Amino acid sequence: MAILISPLVAAVLAAATPAAISPILPFPVAQETAGDEDPPIPECPAGTEQISATGLKYCVLKEGGDGEHPTKGDRVKVHYTGWNLDGSVFDSSRKARFPGAPVEPAVFAVGGVIEGWNQALEMMSPGDQWRVYIPSNLAYGERGAPPDIQPNADLIFEIEMLEILERAPKFVAWDAEAEDITTLENGMMYRILEAGEGLSANEADLAIVGFGVFNPGGGLAFAHTMSQSGSKMPMKPGRPPLPFMGELMQHMKAGAKIQANLPSTIGIGANAQIPELPQGSNEIWVFEVDSVERFEKPAFVMPTDEELTTTESGLKYKILKPGTGRQPTAANTVVAHYSGWLTDGTPFDSSYDRGEPTSFPLRGVIAGWTEGLQLIQEGGEIILVCPADIAYGASGRPPTIPGGATLVFFVKLVGVQ
Repeated sequence: MAILISPLVAAVLAAATPAAISPILPFPVAQETAGDEDPPIPECPAGTEQISATGLKYCVLKEGGDGEHPTKGDRVKVHYTGWNLDGSVFDSSRKARFPGAPVEPAVFAVGGVIEGWNQALEMMSPGDQWRVYIPSNLAYGERGAPPDIQPNADLIFEIEMLEILERAPKFVAWDAEAEDITTLENGMMYRILEAGEGLSANEADLAIVGFGVFNPGGGLAFAHTMSQSGSKMPMKPGRPPLPFMGELMQHMKAGAKIQANLPSTIGIGANAQIPELPQGSNEIWVFEVDSVERFEKPAFVMPTDEELTTTESGLKYKILKPGTGRQPTAANTVVAHYSGWLTDGTPFDSSYDRGEPTSFPLRGVIAGWTEGLQLIQEGGEIILVCPADIAYGASGRPPTIPGGATLVFFVKLVGVQ
């Protein structure tokens, strides 16, 4: 059961996702759920259940500490279990998704889940654990979500908010009297709120850009944090995700903040049924440029034994840059640039030769990569020396990788999804 997916959240980023050309041998993942006995529905402490104006019933099982609340678009990490009223569990992050998998919290954006969840999360703080009774009109309504959730079913959830991972970009009201407005023939107007530094997105190989889309009154319609992956938007020269962004790329430098006011005919409102963007309404876009990079293909370097750290698996590594962004787990999909060599310096594969980073799930690559890329954060660089038993084994990958070969990789972690 996926309570985590809204039908709107993937629309804008779809055109901007890097091609998934995986050079590392993938493996199938079983999608089975561990068959543990269902836990009982938690009871509210006597006299503590509250009812909101919309009919949401909730009580505090454990109280957090900081009083900070997420708002629409903010990305949160939670643990949860969901029950039908008969006590049957239909979904839980507290169970492994398939045999042998780790138990992992769920991550998603407020505003991208069923309305009862959205309302509860906006009242919760990190560390809070609540029991929430959600009436069907705030859950799956007349349709339900068969076979686990029947039509018109009320639901009960235990929700523990662990962390607010990332805030959505904030609304900036459009100042029609500002002197620095640029107006184009297509009806778009824009302002450079913060100039940024260095190369522009038109001059580099890749820019990573966060964004939010609002109606003129400040209502958030969509943000990069609301996509399923939560990834910021990758932009390449000459390939704007939406045509109107092409004009703005010349101003997209690291640290820049740009505001655009445009008619829905060149935005997303004309082609998407989004309540916050009624037909004919202008759209206010706020862009925040995270990084702008030019990639240079690395040369082969084999670190000395003294420079390498060895793990229990036999992986040897040298961190060149630790990075500053998100750090992946085995559950993540990552975007990376890499080159691979045999130990004598013979190259066998490189994403640099294809001209763009590669996207792949960390569970779908050789074991040396799964382990090694969890050691750095976004923007980080690492050299991995992978013996055959955590690479391609005794069979190798002919004709470029012989059986039993130790492999050397340079990897730059561009993004974590």
